[in-house]
Amino acid sequence: GDNVRCRRVKLLHLLRPLALERRRCRPDNLCLRLFLADEPETFSSFEEKEFYSMAKDQLMQALMGLYYSEKISAAVDLKLYNATSDTAYQNSSIEHLNKAVEYWKAYAAEFEARYRPLMMSRLQVAPDPMALIKDVEKDISIAQKWRIR
Repeated sequence: GDNVRCRRVKLLHLLRPLALERRRCRPDNLCLRLFLADEPETFSSFEEKEFYSMAKDQLMQALMGLYYSEKISAAVDLKLYNATSDTAYQNSSIEHLNKAVEYWKAYAAEFEARYRPLMMSRLQVAPDPMALIKDVEKDISIAQKWRIR
């Protein structure tokens, strides 16, 4: 009814700032989190619960997108460091990778809270983003130790 429509309008207004420059978005201030602050138990109808679930999926996709955008920016900066020997590019790469780790941790926390482990037949493992945090953090040490080639 009207309550669901109101929530949808609220979410659309909240999603609009996500299109702003990525540098202003961080896991602690994503606009979508304002909507998602409500607990799903407070929703009375199936439509509200379904909409909440879709909004959570959108949040996770946004976090994954922000993670990869930082990784790509870091790779470009590392390539520029390699080409120019300017350590400012290496430092910028490390900053981007630190942000990427933040986004990955936020994604992993959302994933863990939302899904239960489920064995994937082709992978023969259950996806666990929390277990990958150390691998994500390795990128920082790679950038720090990078030698010009």
